[in-house]
Amino acid sequence: MFRYRMAQLSAVLALLGSILVFYAFQATSTGFLVYTHGKYGESAMCVGDPPKSLIAMGAQGELLMAVRSFDHSCSQGRHFAVVNTESPRLAGLGWILMLAGFVLQILSIEKPMSAKGGRKQLRRLRKLAA
Repeated sequence: MFRYRMAQLSAVLALLGSILVFYAFQATSTGFLVYTHGKYGESAMCVGDPPKSLIAMGAQGELLMAVRSFDHSCSQGRHFAVVNTESPRLAGLGWILMLAGFVLQILSIEKPMSAKGGRKQLRRLRKLAA
């Protein structure tokens, strides 16, 4: 019965830990876009409306640090989110709870028993019940 309770507790800790980690990280939608021109190999990180190139990188790897128009290509870029940790302590606590749940789950696994050992334990339990 003890191992059963330990398995239940491990599930609760893992769930609680994952909820804490989820709430610790917040993703915000931004106006940033990433565009890569396949034919020429140029890349750009764009921002604004209409999008302008914030950082552009040429095909040879040269970095062009200037705010400039990058053709009309920036509007074809893909949006990305900026993710930051709102509460590092909450994230740490969440990871610790998930680790504790995992360890309890591992400890709750019973050792396999041979048929001979099972019969021996059954006899012992019958003696206790009598």
